[in-house]
Amino acid sequence: MYESPQAGRENRRAPDPKRGLMLAKVCTVCPLCIARRRWPETSYARLMKRLERWCPFCQAYERRRRAADPARAARAPTEPR
Repeated sequence: MYESPQAGRENRRAPDPKRGLMLAKVCTVCPLCIARRRWPETSYARLMKRLERWCPFCQAYERRRRAADPARAARAPTEPR
């Protein structure tokens, strides 16, 4: 039986804006993230910068921060992956 490439897409939901907000709120109360933002020049912050690429809470927080201030996000240095 042939299935079109679009077959699995009808089950996907559109991203929920409240979900992103909830994920970002977790990052704002996370003690590890609070320490990273409070002391950004430490070796701990550099380690956390690498780890936050895989953290859904940090990713949501960063997306909301960039959306809130696009000029600041444009000035932010990009880290090579």
